Amino acid sequence: MKHSFFIKAFEGKHLWWTYFVGILLVLLGFIIGQAPLSIILYQNYDSTTTSMEEFAERAESMDFSFFNLSSNFGFFLLLLSFVGGIIALVFVVQQIHRRKFLSIINPFSKVRYSKFFFGFGLWLLLAIIGEGVSYLIAPENYILTLNWGTFIPLFIICLLILPLQTSFEETFIRGYLMQGLTINPLSIIISLFSLGGFFYILTQITNVGSSINMLYIYMIILILLLILKFLENKIDYIQNLIQSIFRIPFIPLVITSLFFGLLHGMNPEVGEFGLGKMMTFYIGTGFFLGLLTILDEGLELALGIHFANNLFGALFVSFDGSALQTPTMFRSLDMNSDNMLIGWFIVVIIFMIIAQWKYQWNDWKKIFEPIRFSRNEEITINQFNNNILDEPI
Repeated sequence: MKHSFFIKAFEGKHLWWTYFVGILLVLLGFIIGQAPLSIILYQNYDSTTTSMEEFAERAESMDFSFFNLSSNFGFFLLLLSFVGGIIALVFVVQQIHRRKFLSIINPFSKVRYSKFFFGFGLWLLLAIIGEGVSYLIAPENYILTLNWGTFIPLFIICLLILPLQTSFEETFIRGYLMQGLTINPLSIIISLFSLGGFFYILTQITNVGSSINMLYIYMIILILLLILKFLENKIDYIQNLIQSIFRIPFIPLVITSLFFGLLHGMNPEVGEFGLGKMMTFYIGTGFFLGLLTILDEGLELALGIHFANNLFGALFVSFDGSALQTPTMFRSLDMNSDNMLIGWFIVVIIFMIIAQWKYQWNDWKKIFEPIRFSRNEEITINQFNNNILDEPI
């Protein structure tokens, strides 16, 4: 059924406050999961020899050796934040929205594991081939750093915990948020903007001048969004206009892709290779994975690709400036960001061609076609948005 992945979102509760509370709880779960890493880093912080600015820079660059931590233990602690996030997301979907967690993965009765393993296997194969070509062109750029004593524990961490990191990002961004934007878009945008902006300003509180300027801009945009939300609830024309825009799948796809890029904006690669290049990569990756989700009516391909991509980066090849500073098999001495972008684009095209051939997606137009519901669903949705009905559908 066309748009069945999005239609599944209309199960359960979706008043405006459910998304605000849901996003807040997911953020708190992420912060709680991050607490062990933060505590250990601060315990190893010596204010007499290291400034707060250097501490923050070292922490952002994932330089665990500076804090006397092994790379494997630091990586493990880093992944715990995503464990906290996905536990919170499961609670939010099931207890706040009163939906099955499976409903943000696909509209079917079970997870399509064959598609997950197809996405995982094909992307990992293409990544290995691409890196192999790069090695044949410039073998002097690679050094063998394999140490079985550190690699085997890393392998276990990657198999057991890394899937939770990639699954959290996919289910939250391309499941929970992309679906939700078709139901209550302004509530989600306001929630993300208000909560995300608040915590960002807190992290920049040491830079008083910058924080005050950002606070002014933040408050102005937030007030404008709240006014628009008020008008949406009072004026049918505005409500219908907003619904008609956000029920075109391309719009939630673009918004979640931009959000995916912003979430990775603090990664050390941005400082190493530049904001423009890395945002092209991150937003492009978000768009690619979201496109697959819409075409295939589910997250399984995106889940497999995301896991394969991060597994390859964590186990096989690392480089200076990477967000994953782990004891990999090889280390690249000269990562060319231009070649990386070109290689990524080629791999995306190859994957899309093979996936199109295998799954025979014959309705690409649905990306731009509005999601259609029955009249009863429309009435129920409008009642929810106007805070009239507070019962599960």
